[in-house]
Amino acid sequence: MKKFPWLKNLDYRAVAGILLGVVIIQTFFLVKTQLQAEKKKAIPPAKVSIEKIKEPPKPTAKIVTPLPKPQPRQVSPAQVSPARSSRGKIAVIVDDSGYNNRDCHYLKEIPYPVTVSILPDLTYSREIAQCAHDAQKEVMLHLPLESYESHEEYPKNYIITIDMPKGLIIDRLEESLRSVPYASGLNNHMGSKATENQRMMKILFTQLQGKNLFFVDSKVTSKSVAPKFARRAKLPFAERDVFLDNVNERSAIEAQFQELAQIAERHGSAIAIGHARTLTWEIIKEQAEKLTREGFEFVPVKTIINENK
Repeated sequence: MKKFPWLKNLDYRAVAGILLGVVIIQTFFLVKTQLQAEKKKAIPPAKVSIEKIKEPPKPTAKIVTPLPKPQPRQVSPAQVSPARSSRGKIAVIVDDSGYNNRDCHYLKEIPYPVTVSILPDLTYSREIAQCAHDAQKEVMLHLPLESYESHEEYPKNYIITIDMPKGLIIDRLEESLRSVPYASGLNNHMGSKATENQRMMKILFTQLQGKNLFFVDSKVTSKSVAPKFARRAKLPFAERDVFLDNVNERSAIEAQFQELAQIAERHGSAIAIGHARTLTWEIIKEQAEKLTREGFEFVPVKTIINENK
């Protein structure tokens, strides 16, 4: 104290405050310096462009001449495969053909399976059979058999009667088959008396054995014994379900087609018989188109017989 007499009067509190302030200031600058140094060392963040990203330029399109659109192939309704689950199969037989060649026109014009049953030994029997074959239509022999009543005149021995000798019955059957080429089966023309006769049916069906032919009973009588003898002979066989044109009027024929469709839908298949008349042919074409659109399938008679074996 002797060396420093001025210390006696020194305000220690003031000095301490000054020293504390100095320390605080130095510390502040020291921290600031360190922060600046670290900031310089840090990698500056990449600048984010706020410009709209531009789409890459579209390649220049080559000019190509367009190919012509392919035209749809015209397919007739008969060529269209039917639905797997059809509402029912329908076969239509057109009887009494062979009197004129007009039927050739309809056989070619109708694009659906239609079966034509041709009377033997008429002027146009062979021509109609050939027309049907060329049009890929099924052919049948319309075999004339004795009826209880007949209002038409026929040549001698043209109608096979129950009192004919067995040899003559067989001869007439074979001659009739030869006059209608391409026949895959036959049905009876008239025949109410003959189809009720056991001897007649036995002779006919025994003769038809082994010929790869079927028989359709036109069912002109409820007492027909044809089903029984066809089974005995193991002959492919079917019965007619509907007559289309017993009443030769449009409304009546159309109503019969509706009944035919109902039977086909109930039982899976049905067979109709009509006659070779202009009105019947026209309505067959119309109804085949209509019922096909509604889900029914028109088929040859043999298809139904084979499926019902």
